[in-house]
Order: sequence, then structure tokens, then C-alpha cells
Amino acid sequence: MITTNASRHLVRVGRDRHQPALPPAAGTAGFRVWATALGHELAARGARPIERQLVALAHLARLNQVAAVSSSVLADRRQPEVARTRAFFRVVTALIELVPATPASEGAVA
Repeated sequence: MITTNASRHLVRVGRDRHQPALPPAAGTAGFRVWATALGHELAARGARPIERQLVALAHLARLNQVAAVSSSVLADRRQPEVARTRAFFRVVTALIELVPATPASEGAVA
């Protein structure tokens, strides 16, 4: 069971199961909490119950142009569970390392 702040990033599914909601913006603190909750779900239940979230995560990686191969493996249901788990951690690591753009940093001149 997931506790602490990760709980607020979960949605109720079924009688007593929770699944992480769709991902917040990459590189944010909210994304880190969401990815942690999703990682716990992946470890506890495998990929099948969180398929929608894994596909959304792969899509987010593609939008941010990171971990192209790993995002393809993550979204492919035909891949072995161990390969998808490795891809999950590679995608999450790449997305956590992104720095979200802020209006102040976009207009800054070096």
C-alpha cells in the first residue's frame, strides 16, 4: 500500500484498489511523487493493471523527446515484463532530469 504524499496522486479504481492518475509535467516535484507511486504499483502488481498510465508515461517521454527506445518498449504490451520494468525506470529517470520551463528562464539572455 502506498502512503505519504503519494496517496493524493492516486485515483480509486474498483473496490479497494488505487491507480496513479495521469502524469503531471515532467521535471516537477509532482511528477516525482507520481512516478514513485506508479513505480510502487508496477512492483506490486505488474504492468497490466496500470497499462493506461504506462502508455501515458511513454507518450510524455515522446513529447519531451527523451528515451525514445525505452518509451517504445514501455508502451508495447508484447514486451516481457522485465524489459518494460527496465524501460519504466529509464523513462522516469530521463523525465525527472528535465527542468521545467518557466517564463523567467524563457526570456533570459545569456
